Amino acid sequence: MKRWFLLLAAPLLICATNGITPVAVPVGSDAARATAHLVKSVLEYTRWPKRREVINLCVVGEARFGEGFPHASLDNGVPIRRRSFTQFDSAAASACDALYLGKIELGRARQWNALVRGTPVVTIAEHDPQCISEAMICLIYGRNSLSFELNVDAVARSKVRIDPWIFRMARGL
Repeated sequence: MKRWFLLLAAPLLICATNGITPVAVPVGSDAARATAHLVKSVLEYTRWPKRREVINLCVVGEARFGEGFPHASLDNGVPIRRRSFTQFDSAAASACDALYLGKIELGRARQWNALVRGTPVVTIAEHDPQCISEAMICLIYGRNSLSFELNVDAVARSKVRIDPWIFRMARGL
């Protein structure tokens, strides 16, 4: 009963916070698999202005828990194609539908987020537990859990729409 209440209250919880809403999900022993599932779920709940035939997931820096990304596709069959970047590349970033920021310096993370701000690109930060890089989704790794914070302000500034029911994904992870 509590779970359904939380699901129904999730949109209200977003409004009641300062723009960042934490959500926790269990990880078990495989953080890489949980991360891939979480990222895939975020992409499932994302709506771009135009339908995508392929989701270009651009990974910047060392993605400690990103091993599962190259083999994923959305539930509707749209493949997720991983592209990796080690250096700042504004031209290549324009081909990204999602930007996954691995282990990089805060200044570089902000630079990447600023580059795609106002465009239809979902931004996810792996190493930003305080969510100060201005990414939309900031992952937080605990001993036995993976949580994330949703930066509502960053989502509002983008051209993508993330369904408020994204909180439902916490149920099956």
